[in-house]
Amino acid sequence: MIFTGGSNAAMEFLEKYKNNGLLIDIYSNEAHKRLDGINGLSAADFKSYEKKYGTSFHNHLLLISAFWDDSEGVKLKEEFATVYPKFTDYLPSENNNVFFGPQFILINMHSRQVLLAGLGRKHRLFLIDAETGVEVSINAPNDINAAALFGNSDENYLDTFLGLDHAKVARAFLENLYLLGQKTFDMESGITPYEYEMMIALEPDSEGNYETEEGDIFTQVEYEELIEAHEGLMNEIESIESFLQKFWSVIDYSVLCTA
Repeated sequence: MIFTGGSNAAMEFLEKYKNNGLLIDIYSNEAHKRLDGINGLSAADFKSYEKKYGTSFHNHLLLISAFWDDSEGVKLKEEFATVYPKFTDYLPSENNNVFFGPQFILINMHSRQVLLAGLGRKHRLFLIDAETGVEVSINAPNDINAAALFGNSDENYLDTFLGLDHAKVARAFLENLYLLGQKTFDMESGITPYEYEMMIALEPDSEGNYETEEGDIFTQVEYEELIEAHEGLMNEIESIESFLQKFWSVIDYSVLCTA
């Protein structure tokens, strides 16, 4: 069982958060209209999946926004813990050593799995199976995420969890969440946004060098490389956030990277 506390309570929870937009039933008619900017989720795609795979993918995959510093998110998590008590292990309390709480909950109604996701230390993506507490890794050998994700105790976990994700929507969501953290870490390893603003306002001296207020001196080549690298990362982050905002346009995804 995924849910306890009575099926009625669980269904009320799902219906409530579907209606207020914090829960997306990815493979539903409502979702493919809402997420029409994502390839593979049109009505025609659904018919193609039905013809090839049957209808077991319908309504099987739920994605929930569960931000820890959001008042509505706190209430959601409390109510989710009521219908799924195991989730209490991941809520901050005097008894839990929780530093980075999950910001998203993925529920596979078909395989009966609950997967928690978020960005933790150094903005690294973490995935945790809520039932066992085991950290999960994306297992595709050539996947750019594989080396960055913690754990690898069950190589088949995500094969099972994403087995009916025919449009690869959940995988794309997790990959973009990973990339958001990675690119943010890369940006923080270079110049800060404030330093960038100061640098683009600089004028070269008589020798073609750039000197900051702190007294750091950069050659023309060094200056251009720093500016180009920072602007490249800004563009990549903007593109990633643009994809993620297809799910919840009201969320400022930069909040994920403040830890």
